[in-house]
Amino acid sequence: MKAKEYYEKYKDRLLNTSHEAFGKVMADLFTDMINEILTLAEARGHKTNKAMISLAKEQNQKHNSIVNMVNTSLGYEYLRRNGFQDYCNKEIFYGREGVKTDEIKTL
Repeated sequence: MKAKEYYEKYKDRLLNTSHEAFGKVMADLFTDMINEILTLAEARGHKTNKAMISLAKEQNQKHNSIVNMVNTSLGYEYLRRNGFQDYCNKEIFYGREGVKTDEIKTL
C-alpha cells in the first residue's frame, strides 16, 4: 500500500481523534504497516534480519510521508517523523536474538 493510501484510510481517525483514542489509531496503522512488511517478505523470499530491517526502512519512509500529509492538513506538527522506526527499534528489533546492535541503530 502506498503512503497516500494509508493516509486516506486513516485520515479521518488521525485528524479527528481524541488524545485518549490516538494510541489505538496509531496501533492500527502500525499493525497494518507491519503486516505489509510480512507480506512483502514472504513475496520476496526474505528470511534474514537484514532483509527485514530493509523492509522496515521502506515502511518508515512511508510513515514519514503520512506524517507530512497529516501535519500539512492540520497546519501544525501533530505527528513526529520516524515514529515507525522508533516503534520497530523498541518493540520488534531491540534485544531480539540474532539482530546486532549496530543493525538496530541504522534502521
